[in-house]
Amino acid sequence: MKTAVSRCWFFQGLEKVQVPFSKAWKKVGTARRAVRGGRSATALPIILICAALLSASASARVFESWRARGSDPVRAVMVGEQAAYHTAMELNGAAAGMEVYGCAGSPSKVLERLIAAYQALGAQAFCVSGDKLGWGVVLLDGRVIRLLVADTGQHGMSTLFRLNQSEADFARSQQPPTAALPPSVPTFPGSQWTQTIRNETANSTVATATVTADPTAVLRYYAGAMPQAGWQPGLGSHDEISGIYVRGRDLLLVAANSTGVRGRTVVILLHKRLK
Repeated sequence: MKTAVSRCWFFQGLEKVQVPFSKAWKKVGTARRAVRGGRSATALPIILICAALLSASASARVFESWRARGSDPVRAVMVGEQAAYHTAMELNGAAAGMEVYGCAGSPSKVLERLIAAYQALGAQAFCVSGDKLGWGVVLLDGRVIRLLVADTGQHGMSTLFRLNQSEADFARSQQPPTAALPPSVPTFPGSQWTQTIRNETANSTVATATVTADPTAVLRYYAGAMPQAGWQPGLGSHDEISGIYVRGRDLLLVAANSTGVRGRTVVILLHKRLK
C-alpha cells in the first residue's frame, strides 16, 4: 500500500516530526497542528489524566463484568498489565471508554510492546515516545484507540491511559464542543472551547479552552470573577499556574498553561461535585 507523508505533532510538546500514513489511515490517524483554530494537541492527554484523577475508584464488580464481556478483540493485548480503573464517559458529547493500567517498563517500552501486539492483530498503529511520556493511535475493526503512557516515578512502572471509541464517535468527538460546566463558573472572555470530558458516575467534568492572553492574566481574571460568582478560594491552593475554588459541594480547579504560541494560553477547568 502506498503511503503519504503527513505532519504529526507530539502530545508532550510542539515538535514536528515526519511520519508515514496510508491513505486509509489518514482519515482518523493524522494528528492536526497543535494549535489550529483554537485546538491544542496537548490538551487531550492533560484532561485524560485529570479525568482519571477526579474519578472515583472502580469496584471489583465493575471489573469482573468488564472482563466477562470478552467481546473486545484487543483484550489479549492487555494481558499481563495491571488494570487500575475503567469508566464510560463522554468526550465532546460522544461516547468513549477510558481504561487505566499499570504497566512494567518505561513509556517507550510499553508503547513498543502494545503497538507490536496491535499490529499482530492487523491494526494500523503509530506511536511517538520520549523518556517520560509517549502516545499512540490505533485503528482496528472500526475502533479508534488512543494511548497515553506516562512515567509516574514508580520504579520501572508506567501508567497507561487507553481511550477507546468507535469511528463514528471519534468523528463526533472531533467537532468543537460547548462548555459543560455549571452556569456559576465564569468564562474567560474570548474562550474557544476545545475539549470536554464528562464522567457522570464520578460527577466530574474537565473542559479546556484556548484564549488570547497570558496565563497570569487568566488566573487574575478567575481570582476576581470566581468570588463574585459565589466561589471561595481553597485555603493554600493557589500558585502561579493554578487555583482551586469551592462553592457548596462543588470544587473547581483552574489551570493555565502557555501553548508555546505567543499570546495563546490553554485554560483547563476541572469540576467535581461531591456527594
